[in-house]
Amino acid sequence: MNCLRAHNVNPIYEAKELNYQESLELFNFHAFKGNIRMDDFFDLLNGVIRYAKGIPLALEVLGSDLCSKNKDEWKDALEYYNKYPNQEIQQALKRSYDALEDRMKEVFLHIACFFKGFEQSYVINVLQSCDLNPMYGLKVLLEKALIKIEKDNIIWMHDLLEDMGKEIVRQESPDETGQRSRLWLYEDVREVLEEKTGTDRIKGIVVRDFHSQEICLNSGSFTNLKNLQIFIMHQIFSIDCGEGLDYLPNQLRVLDWWQCPLRSLPTNFNPRKLGTLHMGGPCTTPLVHERLKNLRYLKSIKLLWCVGLTRMPDLSGLTSLEYLELFSCKDLVEVHPSVGRLDKLVILTLDHCVKLQMFQKRINMKSLETLDLCWCPLEFFPEIEGDMKSLSRLDLSRNAAIKELPCSVGNLTGLKSLSLCGCGNLTNVPSSIFYGLQRLEELDLQYCSSLVTFPTKSESLPPPVFSTNLTRLQVHLRDCRRLEEISEFPREIDSLDVSHCPSLESISKLSKILEGEDSKMFDQLDLTGCRRLCDNLARGVVSEVEVDRRLFHVPKKRKKMTSSPFAGTKELMGEAEKLTALLTLFFSCPKSEEFQVTFPARAPIPNWFTCRRLYRGLITKEHEFCIEIPQNSNWENKGLALCIQSCFYVVTHFVYINGIEFDKKIMWGDGVWVHYIPLLTVIRRFSECGMPPPDMFQVMFRFEDEMIFDTTTLVGSWGVHLIEDLEGEDR
Repeated sequence: MNCLRAHNVNPIYEAKELNYQESLELFNFHAFKGNIRMDDFFDLLNGVIRYAKGIPLALEVLGSDLCSKNKDEWKDALEYYNKYPNQEIQQALKRSYDALEDRMKEVFLHIACFFKGFEQSYVINVLQSCDLNPMYGLKVLLEKALIKIEKDNIIWMHDLLEDMGKEIVRQESPDETGQRSRLWLYEDVREVLEEKTGTDRIKGIVVRDFHSQEICLNSGSFTNLKNLQIFIMHQIFSIDCGEGLDYLPNQLRVLDWWQCPLRSLPTNFNPRKLGTLHMGGPCTTPLVHERLKNLRYLKSIKLLWCVGLTRMPDLSGLTSLEYLELFSCKDLVEVHPSVGRLDKLVILTLDHCVKLQMFQKRINMKSLETLDLCWCPLEFFPEIEGDMKSLSRLDLSRNAAIKELPCSVGNLTGLKSLSLCGCGNLTNVPSSIFYGLQRLEELDLQYCSSLVTFPTKSESLPPPVFSTNLTRLQVHLRDCRRLEEISEFPREIDSLDVSHCPSLESISKLSKILEGEDSKMFDQLDLTGCRRLCDNLARGVVSEVEVDRRLFHVPKKRKKMTSSPFAGTKELMGEAEKLTALLTLFFSCPKSEEFQVTFPARAPIPNWFTCRRLYRGLITKEHEFCIEIPQNSNWENKGLALCIQSCFYVVTHFVYINGIEFDKKIMWGDGVWVHYIPLLTVIRRFSECGMPPPDMFQVMFRFEDEMIFDTTTLVGSWGVHLIEDLEGEDR
């Protein structure tokens, strides 16, 4: 295997499980000897298939075991298998387990009994706390196909392997639950803690089930559990601690107890090797407990709803701490300055700590990657000192006290996400800070109701930076009701959302496109509800831009561009003119790049479009257009503009080109959505799907209106326009 790795060959082949039909055929061959008589056993048969989960060995063994048995015997056997796994299957699967080293067996049993479905980083932290070398252990289990890592880094294993691991633990003591190394069933845990039948053989207790009955703890519930290392209660049931606990095991490495009813931790609790402390409930002592202040192995603290915790104490003794997360600790007023000096801290979260006003005057945390101060009414944001290149996410949303950002935020050169969403008193976002934020990918300023100009202009600034090496930037300014102007930004913005900004009058980049000083359109632009801005842009097009009729490829005998079947009033004619003017503006950019734009409009798609179709109610729910492409066409200078105009309601539209879904767009109220796609991009998408360049584009629009009860007033239009970049042809 090492030889294969040395030559960059992946030695692991993941055998695929049999599908339903294949499983059915294999099982039928062994259970019925190939005779088709499955109808009488259909429901039970499906139970067997679900149990085997596509493993051929299991299907063969179960088929042979159930052969010649009647339905009642089948039913009884299935109930037995679910409680006590079939030994022949278990022994076959157990060969891989038996070949493991002892410590690797411990890792496997922890995952089988506790951590199937957990996120990988959490499991690694737990196993590290238990001195089990998880990086090596997980690698070994992956190579032996005993586990796999699913998407989102979730650890997974086959149900039969999980059953095998749990059966190994059950066989440690079939009749006495308290003599087993691991407990995961609610009933077993309840018995051990209430009846005090636990022993020092129990290493871990993990419960994630829902139960209506509560567990009643008493002062001695944990007295006999001297070697308990893992205690995780992600329960959806109540636990009554009576007057509290006299004892918690000092061997604990992981204490993860949501809805913990304890008011305080036992005074003699001294878990020197504790690595994870996660608690939710009224307990205030986790951070003020004297013996928890110098735990050098503690990596993660998460506290939720800790009532009465007013001040975070000195944490300088927690030299290994990487995660400090407090949620809804509503009495917290102050954070100790030592927090700002925790060099290994990666995530610092103080979310919904609604009385927190004193955080840090200055911070210099070299390892910090996430700082979340959401819903904290801080009087000021700390000054950034030194190099904090690791910080990639800063969340200051819903902070009513912040009026401006300090310029030192510009020193966060590694920042990718900055959120000030809902900061109602924010008035100043200086453009100067963005010169240092070259890696910023997302800037969220939604619902900043006091923001009038963005960004706030700074004096003596260098020219804007428009390097092609910069990351793509999304800016969200939705519902900034007083926002009037978006001035020149130091970075190229790829996606801009200014929907429902009724006071907005100008966007510097659009003005430059209008005046011919800029040619690149936003990749994504949402102007929904920005009628004042769109009126200004339309007037600018009419007064300053001569509409190039060649651009629209309109025949000489075409109708007026403002005509429509809905025309008839001065107001509607004006809406049609505005729509044509805005389309002229957006189509005037060079056609080498794809873009989407949404803006308010009450007129249907104009009749100078290459193809268009009006729809009304249920009469027309889909329509297909066909656009022929002349042979030997120059693909580089052409593109398709897909257009949807919608009135009222919330409607979901789908757009397909030659059978491939290109768009799914939800339209709200009166508006027009345009998606321009260069033909080269369309051809590339076809190629990715194994399709050659076509000689005809078949564009189909379809909408869904499940939420609309009265469709008689549902009107709108679809259109496709073939655009030729004539200037590009001349170059």
